[in-house]
Amino acid sequence: MSQPSGTNEPDINLSDHRTELNKAIISAYPTIPKLTTMIRDYFKKNPDVVAGGETLDVKVSNWIDWAISHSEEKELIEAAYQGNTNNKDLKTITQKLLPSLFLEKPLYDERDTNNRPDLPAPPTTKILWHQRIPLRRLRNTFLTSVSLTTFIVIIRLLGVFQNSELLVFDQMMRFSPSEKPDDRLLLVKRLFEKSERW
Repeated sequence: MSQPSGTNEPDINLSDHRTELNKAIISAYPTIPKLTTMIRDYFKKNPDVVAGGETLDVKVSNWIDWAISHSEEKELIEAAYQGNTNNKDLKTITQKLLPSLFLEKPLYDERDTNNRPDLPAPPTTKILWHQRIPLRRLRNTFLTSVSLTTFIVIIRLLGVFQNSELLVFDQMMRFSPSEKPDDRLLLVKRLFEKSERW
């Protein structure tokens, strides 16, 4: 008989509960296609090999016999219950034969040392900036910046922005405050009449 690993659960004896288990499985899987699908998906065996027969009752009985002869009673009960957890009869017999299936599972995986509350947290490592930013993103940003800068410089050299720059410069001169004349400048006025006599 099979015995679940990691628990103190006694050996499963399907012989004493064979009739009850047979009725529960038929209640949960009332058609042959549903039974064979469950065996293939959850029991992970070929239904024709482990549950041969012409009628549904014969198939279920042969499946139970196969599980007993191969010491896979626990796997049979788990597969039948996991395939239809809403069936009341199947849940009752499963709780009776395999109560460990209904125990609360730990909130963490014992193999996952990062989420174990009984273990210290793993040391945090400082991540450098070049490790946080992918190299491909840096390369794309650099190429985009160089391309845009080159494009703007070429357009400006071609004179596309000349009219706009002159208009902006003219507005700046108009809005700038008026400056006083510089005392160092000397203005000389030449009269035309006097220049003819000289």
